[in-house]
Amino acid sequence: MSKTAVLYLRLSVSNSDDVSDSVVRQEADLRARAAVEGWEIGDRVLVDDGVSGGKERNNATLALDMLADGTADVLMVWKLDRFGRRGARDVVAIEDALEKRAATSNSPGLFFSLVDGLRSDVDMWATIAGLYAGQAKQERLNTSTRIRAAVHTNRGNGRFVGGTVPFGFRPAPHPVNGRTLA
Repeated sequence: MSKTAVLYLRLSVSNSDDVSDSVVRQEADLRARAAVEGWEIGDRVLVDDGVSGGKERNNATLALDMLADGTADVLMVWKLDRFGRRGARDVVAIEDALEKRAATSNSPGLFFSLVDGLRSDVDMWATIAGLYAGQAKQERLNTSTRIRAAVHTNRGNGRFVGGTVPFGFRPAPHPVNGRTLA
């Protein structure tokens, strides 16, 4: 009997120019691997496009629920940091779904991360996943720090950093680079 897989795809900033990590590329890579493994996908594709991995995401929760309740046998992600960037909380959520599945089914569920080469049916998978998840969370925190510093510097240099333009103003070119308010 063939296993059924659900794909979970995420990109924190939707950008039509981004081809290396886009949800379209993630889906194509995962479908190719599922074909090699003999896993059926059909329309089981859940996408969070333009959503931070540091936040609770309905489609990520739905993917875990599908794994836990047996709607899908395999939860496939392109890379663990595409599943989430919440550190250990993500690994615990995956473990919880796998344990619920094991308690109610004769066939164990499988979490599969393509780029990381991570499979939950391998010894030490949770330890390795914990390291990757910690790294993903740290990268999210580092990115946030860089963005806050850039915004602070740009404001200090008289640049408009975005958002709602105040009444009576309009964006204009900054003398050095970027935009300012006129």
